[in-house]
Amino acid sequence: MKNNKKKVLLVLAVAIFVLAMSTTGLAASLKRNFAVTYRNIRVVYNGSQANLANEPFIVDEQGRTYLALNDMALLFDKNISWNDATSTISIEDKPGQGNAVEMYNMQLEITRLQNENKKLKEQAEEKDKVVDLDDLEDDLNDAYEKEFKSDGLYLEITLKGDEDDVSVAIEALDKDDDRVDNVFSYVSESELEDLLEDIYDDITKEYKDAEVDGYVRDSSGKIEFDFDKKGNVDLDY
Repeated sequence: MKNNKKKVLLVLAVAIFVLAMSTTGLAASLKRNFAVTYRNIRVVYNGSQANLANEPFIVDEQGRTYLALNDMALLFDKNISWNDATSTISIEDKPGQGNAVEMYNMQLEITRLQNENKKLKEQAEEKDKVVDLDDLEDDLNDAYEKEFKSDGLYLEITLKGDEDDVSVAIEALDKDDDRVDNVFSYVSESELEDLLEDIYDDITKEYKDAEVDGYVRDSSGKIEFDFDKKGNVDLDY
């Protein structure tokens, strides 16, 4: 088509609408006239310009660009057919091609599952992340060393072992950092048990399957302890 012809607005019947007549079962065709513009519109597919049999045009009233369906079918390598009796356009994949819509939806689902799996993995890694034993020791001392300060008793907690077996050593000290004569002069047995069970809970939050035991030491010796599977402490002195 010559350039000067492309610059002229053409009147083209571009739309045929099929209306269902519910009372008669008949169909009627309507024709509308549109002003369209040709302006050397190019189609580039995957970086390469497509050679089209029909030049695309713009429908001025709509501001939309139209491309012949035959060209689209050739461009995307699809089979296309027209049924005049039913006014139906059929577009089908060629043998061996996947359904584009199904493939697109499948890719969306794959992406969703990948993102969900990544999130679950990150959550699992965060959950399984184990606090270093030295850091846990510092945390326990910050939390409990002055638990009985008002009674004049200070505790110094030391942890040894690994994530499977943690040994807890607790020094019972006075305000001058000397061992007290008898820890039970400062706290009752039940108070000490409650403290040890709190320490056990803190350790097993980080080391879920660890076996925990240890001792509390004053000037008179050691009060040894261990725990049952429910975290109940047993004192031995």
